[in-house]
Amino acid sequence: MKFRRYAIILFIGFAFAAIALAVWKRPRESVTQNAMRQAIRETPIQSPYQRELLKRARYSHVIDVAYDEYTEKWRRDQNGFDANLLRGLAAEYLGIDGMMPELQARYEWIFRNDLFQTAAACFEKSVRLNPQSPVANMECGYFLWQFGNKMPEGIALLRKAAWQEPSDPHVHELLGTVYENPSVESYDPERAIHELKLAIQLDPEAPRPHRMLTDLYQRLHKASPIGSRKVQDQP
Repeated sequence: MKFRRYAIILFIGFAFAAIALAVWKRPRESVTQNAMRQAIRETPIQSPYQRELLKRARYSHVIDVAYDEYTEKWRRDQNGFDANLLRGLAAEYLGIDGMMPELQARYEWIFRNDLFQTAAACFEKSVRLNPQSPVANMECGYFLWQFGNKMPEGIALLRKAAWQEPSDPHVHELLGTVYENPSVESYDPERAIHELKLAIQLDPEAPRPHRMLTDLYQRLHKASPIGSRKVQDQP
């Protein structure tokens, strides 16, 4: 009888020790990870600040945490416009950044194609839920052009976003990106110059449109000096 009692006590002791060891070995989140979780949870999902949080998550290499949080929000509201848009952005960013050593160490299960499929589904649903949203049209359009193998559909959405919000420099920068790349079917240097000039006019401090326009002029000059002078002389 005593032996049985000691065996039970010993078994319970080993069980508690195993649980304690598992908890101790479990990776602990950093202060940055905890702060990001708290910020996303406490900020209303409709707040424009949510997109700023996503940018900060990328810069701080905690986009995996953001993806987890926005996926949880999406599970609670799968037909919500903001839930789909934000989860789509988080999936896209994680798919792009997920192979970085800082993330790969904690996120070994990443499958980039699965994340991009998630992003495409969420973006397209956000557009269906609110076709009048220039942000949804812009984000979905650029994603479909770059990763979704749907260039015509993506460009159409980007142009729609530019028509809806012509004062947004970012959408003109993205259209410039679409048109300035000579390795894709959408290459159109004249349209690229037009869009990049608009982006610079609307936001003179943004460095990327300046750099892209300079690179485009240089490529055109190397390809055809006479033709490039005509392009450069455009107002």
